[in-house]
Amino acid sequence: MNNYKRFLKYSIIVMISLLIFWLGCSILSDRPDRYVLTVGERTSIEFDLPYSIKSDGNIFITKEGRTAHASVDSAVVVEGDALGSYEADMFLFGFIPAGRVKIDIVDKNMLYAGGNILGLKFDTEGALVVGLKDVNSDKINSCPARGVLHIGDYIIMAGGIKVKEKEQLVSLIEKNGTHPMSFVVKRGNEYIDLNITPEKGDDNKPRIGAMIRDDMAGVGTLSFINPAGETFGMLGHGIYDVDTKEIVDFSEASAYLARTVSIKKGTKNNVGEIAGAINLSKNECVGKITANTNLGVFGEISNMTYALSMLKLSENDLYEIGHSSMIKKGNAYIISAALGERKKYDVEITEINYNRRNKEKSLKLTVTDKSLIKKTGGIIQGMSGSPIIQEGKIIGVVTHVSVENPKIGYGIFIDDMLNY
Repeated sequence: MNNYKRFLKYSIIVMISLLIFWLGCSILSDRPDRYVLTVGERTSIEFDLPYSIKSDGNIFITKEGRTAHASVDSAVVVEGDALGSYEADMFLFGFIPAGRVKIDIVDKNMLYAGGNILGLKFDTEGALVVGLKDVNSDKINSCPARGVLHIGDYIIMAGGIKVKEKEQLVSLIEKNGTHPMSFVVKRGNEYIDLNITPEKGDDNKPRIGAMIRDDMAGVGTLSFINPAGETFGMLGHGIYDVDTKEIVDFSEASAYLARTVSIKKGTKNNVGEIAGAINLSKNECVGKITANTNLGVFGEISNMTYALSMLKLSENDLYEIGHSSMIKKGNAYIISAALGERKKYDVEITEINYNRRNKEKSLKLTVTDKSLIKKTGGIIQGMSGSPIIQEGKIIGVVTHVSVENPKIGYGIFIDDMLNY
């Protein structure tokens, strides 16, 4: 009987210990894997359970005279007085190992916060295949390209000639007639040689049965301009082809000034949108787009002084970078020119997700600004890229809206955009 009681006692102790350990690890998993502070900045790392750190004299690491101090009370308070990277062991209840905390002390960096509506013009490399169809309605399976071309392929060459636009490709196929014709396509990162024999279509002209697009345009919001490298970032997500669902590849692309023409208000299950007009003149060009990624669209400013003047940005629009580890739930605001004039609109950050695989939805926010809700319903298409400001720092960018409720939106950490 005594052995049973002893076994039961130890079992309960083990189960409670495992439960505490699991709770501790769960709480840590909701925290950043590293904390970034600027020199001289002081912050507290708050936890829902009592954690402590193990360090000599409350110093994480001393290296070549550089120190990052930490003291423990109800939270871990960290202050860095010199550049460097530091680590410390974390303990739950002072004795259960719970991983390591990484602290980076960095220089203060500033960005111009955007909010301006810009137009994007993409010229694809070759001609993009967006669909396949029969060319002759009187003939079954009359699509010569079927089984050869794939949706998402870029036709780079046709008959030994470089393809620059859709109309040129159609002309080359018509001149070739119904003879076998060579093609070079880009599929992913691979270039492939193919042969297709065109057939006469309903219009009695040679066709291969590929639906083609050679360029695309749209509007979005400027997120930031980095004065250090004279670069810019937009959207917080990539530009995807509406037909292929693939991220758009391009040979050349630029960002231009744009203006809002009309607003479609968002409602439940109906996402609103901005209809914009783009001026494609060189005088209206903000810069050249260099990358289209799942974390945003990025480019180089053509002329910094001229671009800032066009966008009406000044030193008052410079914000310190607010690193993801410093973001808090609560009040913030976004900057947007969706309604014509660049303004600040109140939002509330309701969720912060540090371990989300989809970085575009690391932040969840609710629009609380009555004036914006009245005109747009909340977040609408075209507002992607609107910078999010909290406590005087640019912390992220709006990326998506909830289909069920336009007042609810999502965002990406500014850290992730800068490190794309």
